[in-house]
Amino acid sequence: KQSTEFLDSIKSRADVLLIDIDNIFSSISCIIMASGMSKRFGTNKLLASFNNNTLFENAINISHFVSFGKTLAVTRHDELVQICEREHIHCIKHNMPYRNDMVRLGVSRILKETNRHKSCCTQGILFLPSDQPLITRTSLQLLCLTFLYYDDKICRLSYKENAGSPCIFPAKYYDELLNLPEKKGGGFLTKKYPAQVVLVPVRDEYELYDIDTPDDITRLLKFLH
Repeated sequence: KQSTEFLDSIKSRADVLLIDIDNIFSSISCIIMASGMSKRFGTNKLLASFNNNTLFENAINISHFVSFGKTLAVTRHDELVQICEREHIHCIKHNMPYRNDMVRLGVSRILKETNRHKSCCTQGILFLPSDQPLITRTSLQLLCLTFLYYDDKICRLSYKENAGSPCIFPAKYYDELLNLPEKKGGGFLTKKYPAQVVLVPVRDEYELYDIDTPDDITRLLKFLH
């Protein structure tokens, strides 16, 4: 962090990514998406057991793989609010019907908190699904590092060019995230701006698998190491 002619010349290069190793990902916020109705599952799937935790608790654990500046869960379920309180995760409970509502509520809260604390900024917002329990620490950190390098690109995990989640949106898309069409989520913007999307590869395809039915839990458990 010293300013010398040698260090300044390195830091000013266009091919250099400057990282504060004491606080690498503080400029990225995380929204844990937990508002689904689990219609195919039959009951609230985020309360289903997976690897000795609920699916939602697994998602919280995954969010801890990266030291985000802010982490926020958005849900319509009282049981998940209780888990958030126990795990000291900030939470919004709502009764809005659509995905665009969930995105708007989450982004609005993150920006409100950022404006309240003038010393911090949110360079990007990562949307973390609660039903992908096999995302690895390596993949999530690589996704965040890639985002910091590109700065203004949408970054999302992928396997063999097949895009998946999580996904990080830079600040220039916040206004559009706040005004998504009804029933649409962030995928609307990745389709609208395909040239702005950077795919970050995962090592194993199963990291991108999600859980929609009870059978999916059995299928994904076999991939645990």
